[in-house]
Amino acid sequence: MPKGKINQQLANYLISCEGNLTPATIKTKRQLLSRFINELNIRDMTKVRNRDIVKYKNILRERGNIAKTVNNNLDQISAFVKFLGDEMEEKITLDVHKMKRDKERHTEQPSFTAPEIDSIISNCLSPIEKLLIRLIFDTTLRISEVAKLRYKDISVDHSIKIKGKGGKDRWVFMTDETVHELDIWKNITNGYESEYVFPSPKKIGDHVCEVTVREYINSPIRRAGFEEGSAHALRRSAITDMIDEGMDMFSVQTIAGHSDPATTRRYYATSRQKLLRKFGDYQNRRVQNHEQPA
Repeated sequence: MPKGKINQQLANYLISCEGNLTPATIKTKRQLLSRFINELNIRDMTKVRNRDIVKYKNILRERGNIAKTVNNNLDQISAFVKFLGDEMEEKITLDVHKMKRDKERHTEQPSFTAPEIDSIISNCLSPIEKLLIRLIFDTTLRISEVAKLRYKDISVDHSIKIKGKGGKDRWVFMTDETVHELDIWKNITNGYESEYVFPSPKKIGDHVCEVTVREYINSPIRRAGFEEGSAHALRRSAITDMIDEGMDMFSVQTIAGHSDPATTRRYYATSRQKLLRKFGDYQNRRVQNHEQPA
């Protein structure tokens, strides 16, 4: 938690959110605003200027965050500032109306092919980036599930027991390559003595925050040349790859943790190349049927 006057300002704002927002939403607000405050070493929100917002936007972009994520951060900062000015009657110099939002591309969430995943992995600069990319593509885990992953959830056969949405348990599985990356990561983080696979670097005994996980994933995606795409796109890609490689829809639904099969079908995004291949198979069968003697 930030220190000084800003600590009280943030605490007052989060308290005002109680009763109107869920604990999970308030936790996300705290994470995003604390990241903003710590990055710019802010001691008092009344001292923040619009040029500081521009600086922070550049930091977010450099870390591979897409326009939607950048704008979400701006929304959180704007709500915080409005609270301080309207409710606490503090003299705010930051003009929220001049906080320029990034232009969002309203396109369908992309789905990466297996070769594109290999390209993303080759652009990873750290063991944690490589492990996260492989882990999600193997398991379809959600970001919240990745952040809270514990070593005791991983079995000796490399399967992982996950408690997902609604408190329902499911099993997911890792390939040998991902297990190898996990062993490397385990040696690196051995000094943390944490039950979590991805321990918090700041809070002893806690897990890494979801914002940090997203940044580790977005960075290699951008380095690989993909302007769009996110951690959620990896989950979508994993589901698509499983179906394209012949896994039945019910099994994929179970691994993904979807209660409704319609949700799994919505995630499915067959690549143009595989559609062409399937159409070619269809053409070959049709030709063969026509050539058979009567």
